Amino acid sequence: LKWPNDVLVDERKVCGILSERVETVDGPAAVLGVGMNISQSADQLPVPTATSLHLAGSSIDATSVTIALLASLERWYREWNDGADLADAYRSRCGTLGLDVAVHGHETVTGRAVDVDAEGRLVVEVSGRRRAFAAGDVVHLRRPEF
Repeated sequence: LKWPNDVLVDERKVCGILSERVETVDGPAAVLGVGMNISQSADQLPVPTATSLHLAGSSIDATSVTIALLASLERWYREWNDGADLADAYRSRCGTLGLDVAVHGHETVTGRAVDVDAEGRLVVEVSGRRRAFAAGDVVHLRRPEF
C-alpha cells in the first residue's frame, strides 16, 4: 500500500481506493470506489508509474478479481465492525513508511514517512520534527543508484 489509497505491485500503482462518508436517513455510511488495472497493456496505462495485473504476470479475469476483492473487503469490514483495531494491519502493509517522501499540497514538504496516526494521517519527520498530513500527493523518493 502507498499512503493513503494506492495498491502497488513492484512499486507501480495497480489500484486506487477512495471512500467518502455520506449521511443517510439511517445514519452515516461510506461510499467506496475502487479502480483497478487488470488487463491493460503498457500503452493503455495512464501514467508510466502504473501497471496492471496482466503486466505483473497474472492471467486473472475481472470477474475473479471482483469476487476476491469483495470477499476481502467483507472480511476486513467484519473485523472492524467487531471492534478490531486495523491500524497495525495497515501499517504493516504500508510501503510508504520508512521511505523518504515528498508531500505535495499547499506546500511541498520532504522528509521521512514514519507513521500513520490514529486519524489516518501520514506522519513525516521533517528536520527532526514530526508533521501529520491528512491529504496531499505523496511521492516516494528514490535514492540515486551508484
